[in-house]
Amino acid sequence: MELMLRNRKCKINAIIVETGNIYSQIDTKSARDCLSVFFKKSENDQRNPVTQLVQLQDKYQEETDGNLYLTHVSLDEMFSIYSNLTRLFSCPFRKWVIIFDEMKLEEFWQYTERMLKLKFQRFAVHAKTMSNVVLTELMDKIPEKMEVIIDSDIPLDYSHPKALRFRSFKYTEARWLKIEDFFNIRNLCLIILDRTNFDCSDVIKFLNYWSDCDEDMMEGIAMGLKEGTQIDEEEIIKIFIVISDNESSHSRFFM
Repeated sequence: MELMLRNRKCKINAIIVETGNIYSQIDTKSARDCLSVFFKKSENDQRNPVTQLVQLQDKYQEETDGNLYLTHVSLDEMFSIYSNLTRLFSCPFRKWVIIFDEMKLEEFWQYTERMLKLKFQRFAVHAKTMSNVVLTELMDKIPEKMEVIIDSDIPLDYSHPKALRFRSFKYTEARWLKIEDFFNIRNLCLIILDRTNFDCSDVIKFLNYWSDCDEDMMEGIAMGLKEGTQIDEEEIIKIFIVISDNESSHSRFFM
């Protein structure tokens, strides 16, 4: 892995580590391309634990379309690989992804706490669903300076005082949020909400508040509206000065 990265002579801009007991993956991204390393389970794997990148050659299975496929490594070994990568290659962006459904709860907390002691920018959790108790403890542990992705169903009665304070955040399930919850947001970067219960009236209410707010709230927000909502674009944007792009009838700039 180290040899391939050095041979490509690329400046690595991002390291992304996805961890689970079944599927694991490491992506290293540059301005030109991305090297993905996939770790797959195999029978009778009794090789020595990986503590150095050079040992990954013993786990080699195949290379396809520029991607490496290696024998699965443990979660502890993933931390060793990450540590070696960050010592060898300096990069501005690092992301950790943890797959909740592939772990016992005790194990999930053990590795989450280890991850949060590292220096990185974005933390993501993938799950089918998470309980209020687990989500609350998770929110308590994540520092507010972190960019957060929760790709999971979230109970509709959920709430947490830190949920809208992270530097950036994405919630796949956001129907538990009310539009008024966003009025206290200040100095955030990007907010992404895939599923909400918001309709056009909620969007208009929020945009009116945002446009009149004297303080910086956020750099941008993207949200999916309530299923079946008819979007009245003219009603939504009439409070703004709008400049149409002559080259694209679909693009507008708000000022």
